[in-house]
Amino acid sequence: MSKLSKLMVGIVLLGAIETGIAAEIPARPNLINETVAGFDLAQVAATADFAHYKFVWVQTPEVTLEPDWVREHAHDMTPEDQQKMAATYGEALQKILIKQLTTNANYALGASLDAQTLVIKPQLMDLVVTAPELSAAGRTDVYVRQVGRARLTLDLVDGVSGAVIAHLEVAGETRDRAGEELVKADRARNRLDFRQLMRHWARDLQAFMQQKH
Repeated sequence: MSKLSKLMVGIVLLGAIETGIAAEIPARPNLINETVAGFDLAQVAATADFAHYKFVWVQTPEVTLEPDWVREHAHDMTPEDQQKMAATYGEALQKILIKQLTTNANYALGASLDAQTLVIKPQLMDLVVTAPELSAAGRTDVYVRQVGRARLTLDLVDGVSGAVIAHLEVAGETRDRAGEELVKADRARNRLDFRQLMRHWARDLQAFMQQKH
């Protein structure tokens, strides 16, 4: 089985076991503010140590669209468009986090919650796509210097106790082409640039986890 096939099977498996777990993570314990490269806010348990975790389970991300952006596009964007966009970018984020941690950080993909499993709960918040993909016909081509922005939050949770070991937040923007030729904002460009931003976030998460070994 190829690595991609294994990844897709793993995501399906995680989705199945996730239904048996409470969606809400308990209130964060007494975490300490730390300065962590790549994140605007980092709150970490004093005893945080990821060395004994061998598996990661990345939950399906919760995705919210930026309210002002939603109002701006209310006339040309259907609820179905919004749901599809949230699902598309949430799935992309989940895949990238899993791939980064299982390919580059030597974690295995968890299939159950136990003492060696670290649960990662991502939230993609205030998502803005400058020129969103719409189901309505007749859209005019749009050229942009930047395709969008979003804010990421991550809760890292012990697989047995449910204790939050770390809470991380970062706001990010896709590549800014200031001074360059504008690019056509279409489905492929939007997703390419957002995946680049998500991979950057995933690398920063990996670096943080490795520092806590």
